[in-house]
Amino acid sequence: MIKISGLKKKFDNLEVLKNINLTIEDGDIYGLVGRSGAGKSTLLRCINGLTDYQEGSLTVDGKEVKNFSSYEMREFRRGMGMIFQQFSLLNRKTVYQNVATPMQCWNYPKDEIDRKVKELLELVGLSDKMDAKPRNLSGGQKQRVAIARALSMDSKVLLCDEATSALDPKTTLSILELLKKINKERGITIIIVTHQMEVVRNACNKISILENGEIAAQGETKEIFAQRPKALQNLLGEESTKLPNIGRNISIAHYVNDISDGMLITKMSSDLNMTFSVVDGQILNYSDDKFGTVIINVTEEQFPAITKYLNDRNYEWREIVSSLEKSEVEDNDIN
Repeated sequence: MIKISGLKKKFDNLEVLKNINLTIEDGDIYGLVGRSGAGKSTLLRCINGLTDYQEGSLTVDGKEVKNFSSYEMREFRRGMGMIFQQFSLLNRKTVYQNVATPMQCWNYPKDEIDRKVKELLELVGLSDKMDAKPRNLSGGQKQRVAIARALSMDSKVLLCDEATSALDPKTTLSILELLKKINKERGITIIIVTHQMEVVRNACNKISILENGEIAAQGETKEIFAQRPKALQNLLGEESTKLPNIGRNISIAHYVNDISDGMLITKMSSDLNMTFSVVDGQILNYSDDKFGTVIINVTEEQFPAITKYLNDRNYEWREIVSSLEKSEVEDNDIN
């Protein structure tokens, strides 16, 4: 388990991490999400001991990272695999040699190195590329080599710093499937720094959204996207849907494998003997599930009955204020 409490980090007089509090359980695929400069990568470097912190606590398996001796820090980092956006492979070495290099640095026996390299290359689907050089590989294949290398020291934690940012969408999904497979089969905790929402939805079971060095929202990925806190809205930009300026707009979230949007709206309309407008709807993939949201516009008179109906059936919902209403509220606040 990784537990962070009240962590603060400064570079000279610039505070880049402010009172960070989060817990990453063993086996999580945890996303650190935010815009460029939010502090994601700095937090990741604090977690693996590459960057120190001035205040607060960061413990891994109950041990305070900043209190490690030089020897303890070396052993600690040995159990932290890391992959990067630009792969960081040795271009003059073969795929086999790239994966073997960390074990050679730690003086592993040759037969153990050979066994582990072949095992890891089979795991990442590159058994037929052992003798290839990085220049002959695609971007996705290079990242697979980097993943194999990161696992070569029997890592308990795999840190991914924008690891899919340089890849096309199809390759990104294949890398995410590989990471989920590794997480499931080996029980490795994975921490993903990213600004890509498809990465978060497809891989992470929990996320923290960082804004200006602070955690603005955190929790289960599906709950965050269902509740759509202000931090997520800021990250995604303004609501793209043009909402009606009359009545009340309600966003409803639910698992698609439980009930479809059409059935939900039809059944609610029938049960309440009401009609209302469907403004927008979408279905998004979240790891192995599909999650749907639908926005409906209802009258003031319908609003209490509809929200009670949703609450009684434990549906996630929230009211969305139209941009015109927001402007009016802001004008009133100014006046």
